[in-house]
Amino acid sequence: MKSLLEDDNVPATILNILLVKEFGAQYYNWELETIWYELQQTTKLPFLSQFIKDKIGAIVALNTSEVFYNTWECFENICEAFNDQIVDFEDLTPLTTEKLVWGIMESRLNDETPNSFGLDVKAYIETVFKVTGISTCPKYIEPFIGYKTYNKYNEQIETIYQKRIEIYCLDRLNRIIELCQINFDFNLFPDIKKEFPHINFQT
Repeated sequence: MKSLLEDDNVPATILNILLVKEFGAQYYNWELETIWYELQQTTKLPFLSQFIKDKIGAIVALNTSEVFYNTWECFENICEAFNDQIVDFEDLTPLTTEKLVWGIMESRLNDETPNSFGLDVKAYIETVFKVTGISTCPKYIEPFIGYKTYNKYNEQIETIYQKRIEIYCLDRLNRIIELCQINFDFNLFPDIKKEFPHINFQT
């Protein structure tokens, strides 16, 4: 446990598995300061980094509220945390397509009761895709957001971006699978493949 909490790049999914195993799913309803205190007491770590705190906060928000689905600012902040960024509530910077897609994917791995996206967040998602020049939503997240297909801007550029997104997300999925096997002796691959049947793990 200690080594995972010392790694600022540890996936939020792995932190969630660790916390549920240690404290049970009731930890979602604890104050964040209580979670951090209990972790430090258990591991004897002098402090937790802001990266770790933000990921835990994102998981808690995901499981105790609907802000990820209904408020674009919160959607952006949670996605940032899932992409190993420190959340800055005063500096709102649009997500890259890779980070946006990964934020949605990691939310699906950790939300006990996932919801549909509201108009506010859907508009944000579509804007990011349009600005990038992506007209077709990646198949592995399309069922979750209901993104429309627009006329292609430039097929060659879009193909490059779609491939870049898939490689980015696949790398992160494989890391979660590996860390889960090493630290918890559990094969998460079947669950991930079931959640994202369209992603090509042979890429």
